[in-house]
Amino acid sequence: MKKFILLISLIIFSVSAFQMKAFADPDYEILYAQSQEADFKFMHDVDPYQDEDNFKYAWSPYLLFRSSSTLTFKSSTIPAGYYLLTPREHKGKFWILFKERGKVVYTIPVLETQVVPPDFYKTHVPKPKKSGWKKLGDGIGQVFYTIFKSSKKQNPPPAFIEFERYEGNHYLMKYYYGKTVYITLFRVE
Repeated sequence: MKKFILLISLIIFSVSAFQMKAFADPDYEILYAQSQEADFKFMHDVDPYQDEDNFKYAWSPYLLFRSSSTLTFKSSTIPAGYYLLTPREHKGKFWILFKERGKVVYTIPVLETQVVPPDFYKTHVPKPKKSGWKKLGDGIGQVFYTIFKSSKKQNPPPAFIEFERYEGNHYLMKYYYGKTVYITLFRVE
């Protein structure tokens, strides 16, 4: 009987240890070493789907990212500045496009994609505090928008970006866009 209980507990422990290893964070250093830089360029440095997004959404669907440090991904050095970040899929791989004045300046590969947790945007994204007049104006504007809706443009998907320090001078960028998280790794100088 003791052997049977020991055997059952050993099986349960090994299964739980296997599950914990399966759900552990991947080693981004290995993914970084295995990733390759972009071997393609867009014609005239213009994102081919940019116009489609501008016609589809009521305002720009991409985050304006301000970098105060120089970011490096292998041989690509992204100087400090303002960039529009756009996630795109090209030939089965995901890429993050850094745009400046409507032109694609840098194309960085995504190391991993994940699914955004269901209440992430409600719990993590800060909401601006509005005065009473601003709330009233937004309410009246929303009423007029529903009555006189002349365009079929929709609101863009929610987006959020966060950086985490990752072993030494590396930073993990998590770009939440809609229902997907795009993860990449940068060296910061």
